[in-house]
Amino acid sequence: MPDQKYTQIREYSLSDAPGKDYYRIRVKIESATNHSPEGMVSNFLHDYVIEGDKVELSSPAGIFTLNKKSDRSVVLISGGVGVTPLMSMLNYLMETKSDRQVTFIQAAANSKVHAFRDHVDELSQNNTNFRAFFIYSQPTDEDREKENYHMEGFFTLDWLQTILPDSQADFYFCGPIPFMKAVYGALKQWGVSEEQIHYEFFGPSGTLEVEVDFEPALELDREMEHVKQ
Repeated sequence: MPDQKYTQIREYSLSDAPGKDYYRIRVKIESATNHSPEGMVSNFLHDYVIEGDKVELSSPAGIFTLNKKSDRSVVLISGGVGVTPLMSMLNYLMETKSDRQVTFIQAAANSKVHAFRDHVDELSQNNTNFRAFFIYSQPTDEDREKENYHMEGFFTLDWLQTILPDSQADFYFCGPIPFMKAVYGALKQWGVSEEQIHYEFFGPSGTLEVEVDFEPALELDREMEHVKQ
């Protein structure tokens, strides 16, 4: 980056299926808060990088990947910008015409900050083995009028059990840590084995090994504001 003494290294999730002749990422603007400065690289990408510019990249890496050997159903659960790595998995499953049943659960504040909505709706219409469910924590009046979401509030085990026939699936989830703790706690309460549970942290790795109740304090609208594809 210009005017920077040190190289700024950042990691971003790929948001499209593998095997393409390009890499696609989705980057949220990190605005300054009382506790932290604005995101240096994310804002630079939004403000200055345009089509045709060259950036230095490393090869894709990571262990949050789809288990292709499993024949279990797939459940993808995202909160906020945690949707990006799950979108890569979803697109792969749809493009390869997988015969596994795929359930996609996406939590957002409302339709104004709901990333990939049109794309997911299109996949739902064109794939019989795919179902999508949207959770809005702060639906707008228009959302309520159109009834364009499936649950108002926050992710719960009780709700999950109304849309899945059983717990025999591979679960992949990503999002803010409070959201992930809620999902992990629900799955463990349902008796889902560790072999079936897969997740990724944004930032330093941590642990989800705590019992939590998901409090309605997750501001997913802030997670999804000002996103650049």
